Formats: sequence, structure tokens, C-alpha cells
Amino acid sequence: MSNVKLNENGTILVNGVILSYPHLYEPYSQNGQKGKYSAKFLLPKATHKDAIVAINKVIEKMSVEKWKQKLPPTNLFLKNGELVAKNEGDRAMPATLASRSAVR
Repeated sequence: MSNVKLNENGTILVNGVILSYPHLYEPYSQNGQKGKYSAKFLLPKATHKDAIVAINKVIEKMSVEKWKQKLPPTNLFLKNGELVAKNEGDRAMPATLASRSAVR
């Protein structure tokens, strides 16, 4: 069973992620900056290969549409978590919003 769904409105639903550093109900402020809602979502490569591929395809498509080129890996929000995650092979995806989104 796939753990990723690409919706027609451009959103991506990924099931079974590990939530890290969640600030979902109150905006988090650091160093006097305006507070934002945020979280990091960890996607283990072993169980989320299809989700990682799908997210990377959407990122590539959107970057080519907007900037007429693929973004370098250092500019992507989907990072290889092998350098930062405890479990080898994990992917880390931070998300930050200025306004609260629906949490399901």
C-alpha cells in the first residue's frame, strides 16, 4: 500500500511520518523573529521510498515551472537525513507556515 497521495489541488498527503519539533498549535518564535507554525517530518527510506520519489518529482516540476531550472540539492526542503537523522537512510522535511494550517 502506498503511503503517499498527490491531490489535484497540489497538496501531498504522506502517511506514517515521524513528527519532530512540532509547533502546530502555537507559533514558535526564535531570536525575536515573528512566530511561525512549524514541524519537521521524518520519512524513513525503507518505508517511504515512493513518497520520497513523488515529493522529489513535484519539487522538480515546480522549480522548472517557476525558475526554468532544477534547484540544487542545497536549496531543497527535502533533505537527506543521513547527516542529521539518527536512523541511517531517513529523510527530513521541515515545514514552516506563517499562519496555522489544518492539522489532521
